[in-house]
Amino acid sequence: MWAASGIVCSVVLSVFANTLSLPKLVLWCAVAVAALLTVYATARQFQNQASSVGGLDSIADMLAEATERLWYKASRTWRLNPEAPVLVSWTRDGKASLCSPDSSLLSEGLITELHDNLYQVPGRRQLVLVGAAGTGKTTAMLLLLHAALRRRATAPVDDRGDRVPVPVWLTLGSWDPDRATLSEYAARTVATMLGLPGPDRSPTGPAWRLVDERRVALFLDGLDEMPEQRRNAAFRYINKLAREGMRIVVTTRPAKRSVKDGGRFDFPVVVRLNPVAPSTAADFLLRDQTEENHPRWQELADFLRTHPRSAVAEALTTPLTISLARDAYADHDTKPIELAGIARPRDVVERLIGEFLDRAYSNDGGADRKRDDRRECRRAARERVTMTWLARQMGTDRDLIWWQIPTWAPASAVRMRCGGVLAATVLVIMMAGTFTLGTDAPWWVSLLPVGIAYLNSEWWCGRRIGKPPATLVWRRPTLRDLGKMMAFSALGGVLFGSIVAAKHSVWAGLAVVGMFVVMGVLGSGLGESFAGGLLAAATTPLADSPLITPYDAYRADRRRTVITVLSGAAAGGVFIGLLGLFDADVTTGVLWGVSIGLVLGWMGGMGPALLLAITRPAGRRSAKRLMPTLEAALDRQVLRQSGVVYQFRHAALQDHLRKVDVDDVDAA
Repeated sequence: MWAASGIVCSVVLSVFANTLSLPKLVLWCAVAVAALLTVYATARQFQNQASSVGGLDSIADMLAEATERLWYKASRTWRLNPEAPVLVSWTRDGKASLCSPDSSLLSEGLITELHDNLYQVPGRRQLVLVGAAGTGKTTAMLLLLHAALRRRATAPVDDRGDRVPVPVWLTLGSWDPDRATLSEYAARTVATMLGLPGPDRSPTGPAWRLVDERRVALFLDGLDEMPEQRRNAAFRYINKLAREGMRIVVTTRPAKRSVKDGGRFDFPVVVRLNPVAPSTAADFLLRDQTEENHPRWQELADFLRTHPRSAVAEALTTPLTISLARDAYADHDTKPIELAGIARPRDVVERLIGEFLDRAYSNDGGADRKRDDRRECRRAARERVTMTWLARQMGTDRDLIWWQIPTWAPASAVRMRCGGVLAATVLVIMMAGTFTLGTDAPWWVSLLPVGIAYLNSEWWCGRRIGKPPATLVWRRPTLRDLGKMMAFSALGGVLFGSIVAAKHSVWAGLAVVGMFVVMGVLGSGLGESFAGGLLAAATTPLADSPLITPYDAYRADRRRTVITVLSGAAAGGVFIGLLGLFDADVTTGVLWGVSIGLVLGWMGGMGPALLLAITRPAGRRSAKRLMPTLEAALDRQVLRQSGVVYQFRHAALQDHLRKVDVDDVDAA
């Protein structure tokens, strides 16, 4: 499209340059471009109307492939094991379910039985997985999702001749029912998973059609993690979709309030996770132990079998606490039997968490955790202090939204660092260019862009803190995007081009107009922040994408920032440098152009990755680099990933860190 526009304009200029005046040439070029845009928009409209059900089937298959990739990522993050290393028993809850309870437990082949006997049965539209914290609700849901994907791959049509829906995993912690319905939230997530451009995200796009035609099944994780004031609205939307035939799976904790408080399922088939029996916990603690470690764990296993009502037996009733015990006492010189001397289950869990953190952030441990270098030891201590600070800032929220971290630091400090980094960069460019290339301008003129850079960056930083990450997904611009480009180009080009033309010549004015056209096409070097353009059209938010990890989102946003900054610097340097030809001082024009373009690109590209890199937690003993600290905590199994955000491995781990004194952490 752009190549065709350029060819047409070139032909018009070459043929009529000597016969038509400059205004007529510009008018004919504008008419040619408008005609091409009209043809393009008409073709796009017919293309959208030509989409058929067969195309929707292929899009559903693409969504199934995207969900498969999501599952494999989640299996590594959550350490999923389809063989159920801890045998958790399942029971159908007859009191809360519309169906009569089975007499047998769903313990053998529980995922397959759960899928065949409950999930895929017609009419059972709300499968509710209920369990206490740490019982493996999310793990069971993800395994059920994978079973549904496998069954759909082998039998895409059910016994009634209907297409089997594609399971889609949605985390409810970030959903606000007051701003978006469940259908809108699901459609937005599906569009993100498929990488659909802006026009295909509309209510007539394929993502919305998949949801409206019930071609997807919603796996809703973490209903209990939603704020209390949002849950009643969430129940209404879930029940509404269930009445309309949507298949839904939900995980939640046992209710602590009565039905009168509002919030109940209309069509529930409730499955409860029962606590792990002491004998089962003992068997798992002994599994895969080496000959050297087996005697240590045998002592605790024997105690669990002979004292099933002890505090340690009551504490080790979930897969999470059992895994914590194995991780905390993995070293050969530790004694797991010391847990038998603790009087209360809550104290057992606290001891397990403390021992686990001590091992994760200490100089001891296995060969893969040896850190004999003092610098590494100090870094581990700073990382633990930082995780304590993050847990305190989160409060009772369970999602560690990494792009919100800059809002927890003093705003004035973040703004000063942001302005200082840009001002220092511009100062280096101006001074290096001035003393290396030479210029006729006074030396103090080089300091003016530095002040402009600091003031603009410091001011704009306050407006960008807390914004979600985004990436660049290149697509064809829409008519709205083209309108924004032309508006910016016309406004800036006519205003400044006429001034330059009056002072110098018509060609100088045209050079200014060309600069604004290019800047308008790029997005003024300002991404999605101001006038639009290619960068704005390609900017796609990542906050709702379940397919990428937090570090992937961080890198994508950082890459977007770099591209935007370099685009602004290049455009400004080239075209303001051309203006320098009319003053016989190209060097000054290039330096000023690069500096001003860098400022514009910095302002537009300023995203959470950049702000997180310059954010420093309160306290001199904290880690200086936050994203490496978060990734290290993920490697140490202190954190886990849930889509594009982090979460602590367990709420008890977050609560433990929130109550710890920083001085105690340093001493440890």
